Amino acid sequence: MKNDIKLFEDYVLKKARKYYSNNIPKNMKEVLDKELEYIKSHELIDTIYMVENILHYDKKYIGSTYLTGDLENSLVLYILGLTKKPDNYHIDSFNGKSYYIEFNVDELFLEDVKNEFVTLYKEKIITDENMDYNEFLFLKGDYNSKDLNSNRNDYCNIISFSSFNPKENNNNLKVRIIKGTNQIGGCITEIESKDARIIIDFGEDLPDEETKGKHENPMIDGLTTGIKKYDAVFITHSHGDHIGLIDYILDDIPVYVEKESKKIYELLNAFTYKETRFKTRKMEFNKPIMIKDMKITLFIIDHSSYNSGMLLIESKGKKILHTGDYRNHGRKGKIFTKTLKEIGQVDLLITEGTTFGRKKEKYKTEEDLEEIERKIFKKYNQIFILQASTNIDRIVTFYKASKKNKIFIEDIFTANITDALDSKIPTPKKFYNVYAWIPLKYQKKSLKFKEKYFKPFEEKCDSKVVFQDFTMLIKTSMLKDLEMLKEKDAITNACLVYSMWEGYLEQDSFKNFIEGAKELGIDYKFIHTSGHGDDEARKLVEEYIKPKKVIPIHTENKEQAKEVFKNAIILEDNEELEI
Repeated sequence: MKNDIKLFEDYVLKKARKYYSNNIPKNMKEVLDKELEYIKSHELIDTIYMVENILHYDKKYIGSTYLTGDLENSLVLYILGLTKKPDNYHIDSFNGKSYYIEFNVDELFLEDVKNEFVTLYKEKIITDENMDYNEFLFLKGDYNSKDLNSNRNDYCNIISFSSFNPKENNNNLKVRIIKGTNQIGGCITEIESKDARIIIDFGEDLPDEETKGKHENPMIDGLTTGIKKYDAVFITHSHGDHIGLIDYILDDIPVYVEKESKKIYELLNAFTYKETRFKTRKMEFNKPIMIKDMKITLFIIDHSSYNSGMLLIESKGKKILHTGDYRNHGRKGKIFTKTLKEIGQVDLLITEGTTFGRKKEKYKTEEDLEEIERKIFKKYNQIFILQASTNIDRIVTFYKASKKNKIFIEDIFTANITDALDSKIPTPKKFYNVYAWIPLKYQKKSLKFKEKYFKPFEEKCDSKVVFQDFTMLIKTSMLKDLEMLKEKDAITNACLVYSMWEGYLEQDSFKNFIEGAKELGIDYKFIHTSGHGDDEARKLVEEYIKPKKVIPIHTENKEQAKEVFKNAIILEDNEELEI
């Protein structure tokens, strides 16, 4: 019997009609309908089938079997012959918080199941590819009656896989894009195997004039509200549209974040007064994590957020690659092809398509930007840079373009980020010509905050450095700092460089800051290259990954995926695909 709610409902109603001689009382039909909806919403069908199979296998081998919790007073289970007659038929009695199976087995039953398991293995219905570790131990004979009685999960897995309906065992993977098939940012992907269910990325929608950057709990049952239904959440990188909502995730669901991305996430929250989820678990590149029957491996990739990754999900011989955000024209561009070769062919590729629909052109590399900047920077005494603090590639680019004739100043937030990461990144504490600037808005921070985030840089916070030629990383909240520097004659021949996605320029905070800078006599220039791949990068993915199926996400122009990926499938949000 397939684990399908419609088949299950038909099966129950057929049994009920037989029990009530084809005339189910109205009040009993109402209770059945409510219970079926409860069973569906709490995903109890697999458990019911398993109990039915155990009880109906051969009762002489089963010492005792009990159902408790959610299933205890169920009319559905009574109709199926799996429980005693309920004390009453009121739906309020069917609201327990948990369920479990108690049983005792003897050696004859164990031997009988073992023989059947071996037969199925010989007939290749069970194979090395679709068999998990517990089933392997069982096949070897390393289980006994005592082991099974003490570990009911292992026992039930073995029974359901080996003894009942083995040909209907489903090793396929199910994929659902909860959000992200028609938008850039805020994508949420669900992947489900026979035993596990995970989420990849859980971030904020990109800010607009309506939301003003404020976000609420998306209220996803079993993930952010209700009873846990997911085994883990994996984050590809530290950009807010991928990690920004993890504080809402239920506490008992582990959230895996790459260790350097975790540092960035925690610093960002500290400086913006956001709550930090302290129970996040560190994830490292090329070190697989097992979640039941899933193996999840993070591979490093080139993107404008430091230490971004692609996630390879493997289960029962199937492979899914979730790209996160990627490109091949950044400072980690050489890693791109190497990573793709290492991953190899996959059954399904879930790829970002941010730049679908944009002008088809080869994007500038960070080295190209460096050369452009070097020529421009020679014309000015002061350079102000408006860029993301997590874009370490761009920080390195601006530092290299400046270092011959200007000192380099990082706002205190950026200084904390660069200090927390790799020693090769320009940071005030390790580079002699790099300084820190504490913005005026931070003067009201608590003493405790200043002690933790300001004091380590106090030796490199000399305000006198602004009276020589400099390049300074700034934020839109620092307009008063520019006004103060202008009053002190520290701005004489200056240029503001904007180096981020152009879409942010529609926001009032960016408009007001740039207009304010221009009023101070500061020139304005746009120098940027995308943090996302162009068609050349996508063609490399197609060439090396050779995906059997492709789902485009993180895009407003998903139909264009067909121009690059021959096996592209166009889905809508919450539409399910099985591989």
